[in-house]
Amino acid sequence: LYFGVAQAYYSFAKAKKFLEYTKSLYGEVEPLYEMAKKKYEKAIVPDIEHLNVESNVNQIYYRSMSTESDFELAKLALEQKLNMEDSGNIDIAIDIPPKKIDRDMAACLSLAMENRPDLKMSALTVKSTEYGKKIGQAKKMPRVDLAGHYKKSSEVYKKDFDWDTRDESSLDPKRKWYAGLEVVWPFLGSTGTYSLYKREDPATLSTYYGASESKGTAWKLGILDNLKQFSEAQQAEISYLRAQEELNEMRKKVVMEVKEAFYAYEKAQIQLEAAKKQKEFQEKEVKILKLKHSIGEAELSELFEGLARLMGGNEAYFTAEKDLHTSIAALNTAIGLPDYF
Repeated sequence: LYFGVAQAYYSFAKAKKFLEYTKSLYGEVEPLYEMAKKKYEKAIVPDIEHLNVESNVNQIYYRSMSTESDFELAKLALEQKLNMEDSGNIDIAIDIPPKKIDRDMAACLSLAMENRPDLKMSALTVKSTEYGKKIGQAKKMPRVDLAGHYKKSSEVYKKDFDWDTRDESSLDPKRKWYAGLEVVWPFLGSTGTYSLYKREDPATLSTYYGASESKGTAWKLGILDNLKQFSEAQQAEISYLRAQEELNEMRKKVVMEVKEAFYAYEKAQIQLEAAKKQKEFQEKEVKILKLKHSIGEAELSELFEGLARLMGGNEAYFTAEKDLHTSIAALNTAIGLPDYF
């Protein structure tokens, strides 16, 4: 979700910036074009020059129109990621300075191994299946169970009894207790059981039993009554091995995602720097063409051609800027720490 929103956000920011730029550029070109048309109608400029002017103006105009559709699609994608209805104009910051990551690849991989939620979940799954494996092994071992209780009780028969005026002096509590031991020994799919108990019970009026004391032992042998322990142990072993394999695959996936995001960031940095230099060169070129056109040393079509190239240079710069921000968001996702960089 984080990366999807970030990707839609930076695409929207790029589309909005480029839309504002193309509108501004066309606003600069349109009055010059109107003047050029009037000159052509008065036969001041030749046909070839007018055709070149029209070609360049149309290129700028149609690119400006397509930018509006790109903006609307980017806006819709962002609204869908934010689960919003059509909200009209989305007011967000679009002039976001590019960031520089001060960590190397090894540091990013270390962060991912420590913080990726899916990697943590896979590690916990391995731990869980390891406990399941130990439980399966424990079922093959002898088991000793102890049980017992102790209390005192007394019973007195009275023909007439009133709770509020009761007399407890005639009660003589006697102890009642039980202790038992059971040993279960699994072997070869069978089960041997030995039990020992001892108990003492006071006399009870309700059952007409007198005080008693008893003890006893018992032996029991179940032939092949515990074969399921073998399948359970094998299933636990399979689950453990599968969880280990999934953890290894998850580690490989995390390493791949971190490296891809880190290399994408380095590539985006280079592309942004190259696009910036290209844009600056084209801006200087346009300034020179404007100066030449003002003193009659350059045709209007040459100026418009330079402005069209500058428009392409700005689009490349805005795209590279967007790609850089998106690669940082991808790296944050890969290390499992949103907004870390």
